[in-house]
Amino acid sequence: MWKTFSVSPFANAAVFVPATPTITSVEVTPATVTISAGGSANFTATVVASGFAPKDVTWSVDATAAAAGVKINGSGFLTVPADASVESVTVTATSVYDSTKTDTATVTIA
Repeated sequence: MWKTFSVSPFANAAVFVPATPTITSVEVTPATVTISAGGSANFTATVVASGFAPKDVTWSVDATAAAAGVKINGSGFLTVPADASVESVTVTATSVYDSTKTDTATVTIA
């Protein structure tokens, strides 16, 4: 927010009053997806922020899926090995700026 004020009729000054950066929400799309073992899926995260808060997220999969070799990279690209021993995977996107803001997606492995 910018405010303009004057100390005299001949001098004006502008002051920047920054808003506190906040993350309102994180939303993962697609919310559900079905893929076969050996397949892959791409996820995106939409971060609603204010006050110039960074909109970066970290991606993760649940511990059971990680132990089975399921991986997700920093861009939200999930890969499932052909010999995956899990039936479902929970994908989580977590705000880097505010780790209390997360969203999840469910992957069913058919």
